Amino acid sequence: MLTRMPAIARSLLAAACGLALAGCGPAPQNQSPSPFPSGAPRTVVLDGTALVTLRGRLRSGDPLLRAALARLVDSANQQLAVGPLSVMDKAQVPPGGERHDYYSQSIYAWPNPKTADGLPWVTRDGERNPAAATFGDAHEWTALVNASHTLALAWFYTGDRRDATQAAALLRAWFVTPATRMNPNLLYAQRTPGVARSAPGGIIDLADIGVVLDAAALVQESGAWTKADSSGFQDWLGRYLDWLLDSPEGHSEAAAPNNHSSWYDAQTAAIAVFIGRSDVARQALAEARTHVASQVRPDGSQPLELARATSWSYSVYNLRALGRLAAIGRAVGADLWTYTAPGGASLRRAVDFLVPAATGAQPWTAGKQVTAFDPAEALPVLHAAAAAGDATARSAIGQVRTGGTAGDRWLLAPAP
Repeated sequence: MLTRMPAIARSLLAAACGLALAGCGPAPQNQSPSPFPSGAPRTVVLDGTALVTLRGRLRSGDPLLRAALARLVDSANQQLAVGPLSVMDKAQVPPGGERHDYYSQSIYAWPNPKTADGLPWVTRDGERNPAAATFGDAHEWTALVNASHTLALAWFYTGDRRDATQAAALLRAWFVTPATRMNPNLLYAQRTPGVARSAPGGIIDLADIGVVLDAAALVQESGAWTKADSSGFQDWLGRYLDWLLDSPEGHSEAAAPNNHSSWYDAQTAAIAVFIGRSDVARQALAEARTHVASQVRPDGSQPLELARATSWSYSVYNLRALGRLAAIGRAVGADLWTYTAPGGASLRRAVDFLVPAATGAQPWTAGKQVTAFDPAEALPVLHAAAAAGDATARSAIGQVRTGGTAGDRWLLAPAP
């Protein structure tokens, strides 16, 4: 049995020879030099064919991708020690008394200075309460998204089964294993202390479920993700999708006028494609067109996002949702990138609206940004637009200040 390779050594090996992808030596016994020999993975957000192309460029020695792969492998090595992650780990008990229910606190909620006990808490837009990051299940969900994404990509590009095994174990604990799995609802997400009613906006907590679906798709052929795992995961997703479609919370979120409805449809579309409910996916993609028409002006600005205290961040955030819907649309023949609303608004114009500020050509003056301006936030939508043929976005990518390795994920996984 092989001992674990130290992170630095493993990273250097990736940089030097692409972890056996370029024929520079035999792969270790727990690696396969050719995952997915039968073709492209059946990912939902990521373009499986594009991933295969990127892997081919790695085999050919692309220096930029190899450097990114080295850092991805190092990150995956760290993720091997993460978990297990579960909703059962939280210290707090949800209001319904069921620990399997997901529970989180509103990120912009703060104690009320006008009441003795601070209740009910009040909202301060743009001011994140650091307590929300560690309350309930939000932290572990974020950890699951990041770990499963990193490990699954590392497995795909290197064939190291340790990565696939760890990703499968994390997904199994959160979605499949009866003792640790989450109940398929978000009744108690983004709760505000002192407010008894449910918070439909909490559905956005699972905005990145499409990333998790792709992780499951990538590890499916590794042998670590069994037929029983797949069946249990599909069952969970079906029940969660039904809750999204049928619950009052889901109905409220679907009708939201801003990024919340965009991310709601991104969730429902991704799950529907993954489990084969094409009717639901098509409806979500049809709704995506209405979002472009109602949320984007002909000049590409997004008034409802510009009204926020962090207007740059929310403009990007909504475009990530719409870009993700465009990526998912491949599976049902819906091309959101080429759609132009009757008034002239389009997803391409919305992305191009961000380019001057993202590249530093002009300051961001379209709205307030009470937190630090980070041009790298635009990278996912720029990469997604570039992959869809947007020349303006493509030329802008290299001009964005990334702060080191911030752009690596989008090099190896170009999706919003």
